[in-house]
Amino acid sequence: MALVYFVRSSKNMNDITTKQIVSFILKVLRPFSFHVTIVLLTALVWAVDISFSPYLIKIIIDRVSISAADNLFRDIATPAISYVLMLLLLECINRLYNYFFEIKMVPNLRKNIVESSIAILLDQDNSYYQNSFSGSFANKINDLTNYIPDIAQIMTDRIMGRALA
Repeated sequence: MALVYFVRSSKNMNDITTKQIVSFILKVLRPFSFHVTIVLLTALVWAVDISFSPYLIKIIIDRVSISAADNLFRDIATPAISYVLMLLLLECINRLYNYFFEIKMVPNLRKNIVESSIAILLDQDNSYYQNSFSGSFANKINDLTNYIPDIAQIMTDRIMGRALA
């Protein structure tokens, strides 16, 4: 993808490794440690919700089926309140996630990616520019700004969240 092509265009154009790609991604994510923590906390809360919601619903249904009519509220109050609080916590952490990831982190992350990419391009020899098209550089940087936030979101939302659940 564009990330591979762009990193390949850095100093050592022929030998690209996964370590270099991961290093570049971690380098541009490093200033956003608080934002990444919020994203990981969201994955953790989502995993807890996925694990405990069916259990709480089962407890509520079991208690409704065995409780007398006059003790019904007292029997289901604790699991029902726990379930509602879990939904409230999930909604609050989801709002924090949207604010910190989508609004605060992604635009600044894209800015850092462009700055890092331009710095790598400025370190190249003049012959490198003569043998390549300038439009391809712009496309590669544009692809990087689109792919790296997507990679970060996929890693935290889908892989990390599902692994915790």
